[in-house]
Amino acid sequence: MTEKKIIGLEQFMPMDVMSDAVLEFIHGGSVNRDEIALRMADYNKGNNRSKKAVNTIVASVIAKNALTKALRKEFDVVSYAKMSKCDRSMIAVCLICLRYPFLYDLLVAFAKLFNLQDTVNRQYIHDTIAAKYGSNLTLNHGLEAGIRIAVDSGLITRVKAGLFAKGEILNVCQFAKEAWIYTDFELNGRKKLLTEELRFQPWICYLPDFEIDWNKSQILEVRFDFSDQIWIEKVKPN
Repeated sequence: MTEKKIIGLEQFMPMDVMSDAVLEFIHGGSVNRDEIALRMADYNKGNNRSKKAVNTIVASVIAKNALTKALRKEFDVVSYAKMSKCDRSMIAVCLICLRYPFLYDLLVAFAKLFNLQDTVNRQYIHDTIAAKYGSNLTLNHGLEAGIRIAVDSGLITRVKAGLFAKGEILNVCQFAKEAWIYTDFELNGRKKLLTEELRFQPWICYLPDFEIDWNKSQILEVRFDFSDQIWIEKVKPN
């Protein structure tokens, strides 16, 4: 019997709260749990839910990975605050996915069908994700939290109850694009990938484009081969 994957994510994580937590992390390398708890009280009924939400937000923002290291290296509070809401939301989603891959799997499930049709129904997503994670109450909580995060970030839109379409992401900065690609690279355990092959990855459908000046990459390490093809091979060394 195949072992089911762990969901982990059960609470909604608002993009505005995530963005402010990232700002605080960039500034001092830590996050004020009490401040997040006050903010989350506006979103959750019950102290237990708020505590769980605080835990998931903090765990996502302070996790040790190439993205959090790059955030502290490349930005200060002022420069990050000047980024567009879309950029900050996409980076926040990457942080959540890296800590809770359930959200990545959920967004990929949506993406695979968005490549074929304009709308996706919740039952299809439930059945697809249940094959990996099992069908139980925890899955329902995870789906509700993950879909709310995806809608709040603008990656998907709710057409009507139980029916969703891909959101319209108009412009994303290079750092956010790299963070998005790095997340796919990391969670798939890739060793290397031609940049030309990115277009075939379901995860990439959420980007408006993947035009990146690879000579100025901030997260990913790349190699130019003899035919000027570009290979993503690893993350930049610390």
